[in-house]
Amino acid sequence: MEAHIIKQSKIVLYVEAIFSIEIFLASVMVEFYLKYVGLTFEQMSWFFSVILLLNCLITVPCGTLSDMMGRKRAFILGKIIYLLAMLSLFFVHRFEFVLATAVVFSFGAALSSGNLNAIVYENLNKIGEKGRFFQLASRATSLGLVSSALACLSSGYLGDFDLRLPLAIDCILLLSTLVVALLFLDDTIEESAKPTPQVAAKVFQEFGHILRTGVKLAVTNRTVFSVILFSAICFGVLRAGFNFYQPMLGSFNVSLPEFGWMMAGFNLCAAFCAYCFSFLPSMLTDGLKLGWLVIVLMLSSSILILFGGTALPLVFSAIVIHQMIRGLVDPYVRYAINKEIPAGHPSRTTVMSLCFMLRAIAASLAMVAGGKLLHGSAYADAFAIVSALGGIVILLCWLFLPSSQVSKSVQLSNG
Repeated sequence: MEAHIIKQSKIVLYVEAIFSIEIFLASVMVEFYLKYVGLTFEQMSWFFSVILLLNCLITVPCGTLSDMMGRKRAFILGKIIYLLAMLSLFFVHRFEFVLATAVVFSFGAALSSGNLNAIVYENLNKIGEKGRFFQLASRATSLGLVSSALACLSSGYLGDFDLRLPLAIDCILLLSTLVVALLFLDDTIEESAKPTPQVAAKVFQEFGHILRTGVKLAVTNRTVFSVILFSAICFGVLRAGFNFYQPMLGSFNVSLPEFGWMMAGFNLCAAFCAYCFSFLPSMLTDGLKLGWLVIVLMLSSSILILFGGTALPLVFSAIVIHQMIRGLVDPYVRYAINKEIPAGHPSRTTVMSLCFMLRAIAASLAMVAGGKLLHGSAYADAFAIVSALGGIVILLCWLFLPSSQVSKSVQLSNG
C-alpha cells in the first residue's frame, strides 16, 4: 500500500512537471500572439494583464471551491477548461474574443492550482512519509526545468516552420497529464475530509468557513505567512527580471537562436539547483533560513550588473543567479507551507491559493515598476534595481518579523 501511494505520487508529480502547461509555446509566445493571433503589442499586454488580474481575484475563491467540491474534481475540471482555452487560440483573432479567452484561461488555471500538491502531500502524510514530499517536489521541479530547456531548444525551430505547432504539442501534452491524473491521482483522503453540504445555504456557509479558516491559518501562523510573503517577493523579482533577459543580452548582439540556447542553459541551471536542494539537510530547509541565502543571491546579482553591466560574462552570471533562486525557491515554498498545515486540514488548497494570489500581485507590481524604471534607466540598470529591491525587502521583512513568534509557530506546528 505504501509503495503504491509513493509510486502514484511520483508518476503524477513527475508527469505534471515534465509536461508542464505551455512548455513549447512559452519561448515563442510573443511571436505567436503578435503574428498568428494578430494582436498589437499593446493588446497582447492587455491580454496578459487581464489573466494576471483575474488570477489575483479568483485564485483564493477557486481554492476554497476546490476544498469543497473535491480537489481531484477541481484539478481535472480546471485542466479541461484550460485545454478548451488553448484550443480556442487556433480560431480566435478578434481582440474582444481574445480577452474572453483570457477569462477562461484564468478560471481554468485558478481552479487547478494548488490541488495536486495538496492531494499528494495528504496521501504521503497518511502513510507517514510526508518528509518524502519535499524530495519528490524538488525532483519534479528539476525534471520540469530540464524538460523546459529541451522544449526551448526545439520550439524555436517548430515555430519557425509553423507558429501553431508549439501550441498543438502543448494541447496534446495537457491532454496527456489529464489522463494521468484521472488514472493515478488518488484523493480518497481528501474525499473523506471535505465538507458535503446538501443545500445552497449550507454550501455558502461551508465556503465561508473554509475561506476564513484558510486565511486565518495563513495570517496567524507566522511561518506560513513569512513563506507566502517570501514566495511573492521572489516570484515578483524573477518574473520582472525575466522581461529584461533578451533586451540585456541583445545589447551584446546575442541573436534569437543564441538566446534560445542560453534560455535552455538557464533552465538546466535552475534544474540542477532544484535537484541539489533535495539533498540539503533539514536544518537548512526547515524554518526561514533559506531566505538569508536568497537575500545574498539577489544582492549579488544586482552588484554584478551595477559594476559590470558592460561585460557580457557578468551580465550572464547575474541571470544565472536568478535561475539559481528559481530552482531553490519553488520546492522550498511548496514543502514549507504544506509542512506547517496540519494533516487533514480542510483549507490546505485555500492556503496554497493565497500563496499563488500574492505571487500574481507581486509579479504585476514588479513588472509595472520595472517598466517605469526603463524611462530613466537602461535595461541592465532596471534589472539591477529590481534585484536589489527584492533582496532589501526580504531583508527588512526578516529583520522586523518577530523571531520569537516565528519560533513559537514552528514549535506549535511540530508539536
